[in-house]
Amino acid sequence: MTPVPGSSLFDAPVGRHVRIRTLHTSPDLTMRLREMGFLENVVIRCLLKRDHTIICELYNSRVGLGREVADAIMISDCE
Repeated sequence: MTPVPGSSLFDAPVGRHVRIRTLHTSPDLTMRLREMGFLENVVIRCLLKRDHTIICELYNSRVGLGREVADAIMISDCE
């Protein structure tokens, strides 16, 4: 599966690098995500998906997110 513009982070294939395009979250959550490094144009990698949880790698750190939050982070291919 290839992420296309408009795909969410939860749709990212495991092991694939993708680029964050936009955050469609509340202002408070958007600020917190940005503090954690989830910024527009940042490249991240999906490491693991289980049920309603995703673990991603960004800036050599692993971060777990719930599906609701991951679905609000829009991505595209890195290329």
